[in-house]
Amino acid sequence: LANEEELMHPQWILWGHGLLKGFQYGAGVAREHALEKHQLRKPISELLLGVRGESLVARSFKLGSIRLTRRFFESNKLKSGSVEACRDHVRAILTSFARTVNKQGFEVAVGSSGTIGAVCSMALAKRGDPALQTLNFFELTRKDVNSVVKSLIKASTPAARAKLTGLDAKRADIILAGALILEAVFEEFELKSMRFSEYALREGVLLDAWRRRHGGSLHHLSDLRKRSVEHLAHLMDEDPDHSAEVSRLALNLFDQTADVHGLGDDAREYLEAAALLCNVGLFLSHAGHHKHSYYVIRNSEHLTGFTDREIELMAQIARYHRKGVPASKHPEFSSLSKDDQYLVRCCAGLLRIAIGLDRTHGGRVEGVEVRMRDKTLEVIAVARDGVDLELEVFSAAQRVDLAAEALGLPVEVVQAVRV
Repeated sequence: LANEEELMHPQWILWGHGLLKGFQYGAGVAREHALEKHQLRKPISELLLGVRGESLVARSFKLGSIRLTRRFFESNKLKSGSVEACRDHVRAILTSFARTVNKQGFEVAVGSSGTIGAVCSMALAKRGDPALQTLNFFELTRKDVNSVVKSLIKASTPAARAKLTGLDAKRADIILAGALILEAVFEEFELKSMRFSEYALREGVLLDAWRRRHGGSLHHLSDLRKRSVEHLAHLMDEDPDHSAEVSRLALNLFDQTADVHGLGDDAREYLEAAALLCNVGLFLSHAGHHKHSYYVIRNSEHLTGFTDREIELMAQIARYHRKGVPASKHPEFSSLSKDDQYLVRCCAGLLRIAIGLDRTHGGRVEGVEVRMRDKTLEVIAVARDGVDLELEVFSAAQRVDLAAEALGLPVEVVQAVRV
């Protein structure tokens, strides 16, 4: 399996309960590749092998949590041999298609269904990890699946399963059958892990309808993500034009300091989103609005296609766009990995400078140039139409401390000299 940075248009396999039609039109779960399928609570399962948004092989099976529960686990308590009988039944059905898929090969596996989501929730609880706001793009490993199945078998009645941590009690009666299907998928297709997509029938139908009405292909996944950010900004930001200008300047700074900070395109995307959203907290109150922005971003239902970690990083960059700097005494920041803490410090530091460069909200800075001079990072603000940037330069210079600390260099802000 390739890692997520390597997957631009991977060959992929999807599994879940639902409709085969329109698999490729659902909203995606990864940064640079749209992987999605439709979902419906029916006693069937679908498997699809595809590449670049097109399906190569698709198959619908008479497998599903409800169907298998009725056949193998209808009594209140597990009967001897029922689990093995169910396993043999599922593998017998999947084995032929598995040969076809494994012969073709694939790079990433994505699952979408309530059953897979339930197994992910249980796996997260068993790991002892804190609960996530979203399970989108959660990586479910073979070890996770085996551990969850073992727990479900040990809890031999629906009542006992309903008490298992991480499981919605409403699924206690059918979860074992669904988990056994998932276990068989991992084994038959030799999966090490599977990514979970929260998006299913509703999103797939809407995107399919859009394609039918307007023709052509859907926009790239990164466009879907950015549009969701812009939508939230326009809902709650009283001056979205200023935020867009700050975003432009922040990205300019990010690009020109790439050799210094060494961050990748993913960090650039988080910075852009945070810049566009850092003022959404003003909708609640000006005082402490940076903290309100963190809360809004972290809890918004409008951000599409991002993982829980990505939303947390965007929220923290926005949270530190003003006032106090990131500190170990802040529980949300201290819970991040060292690499993510560095990312937040760098991006928030650059964002602060960009905000200063549009202090008047007038878009007076046409662009910035960055150069090293006497071991100092010099940010040169280029005026638009020859206007004076005294206030912008002063404001940006007052905000350089976090960037200087994160980059390990003194930072100065000056206005370009007119020729």
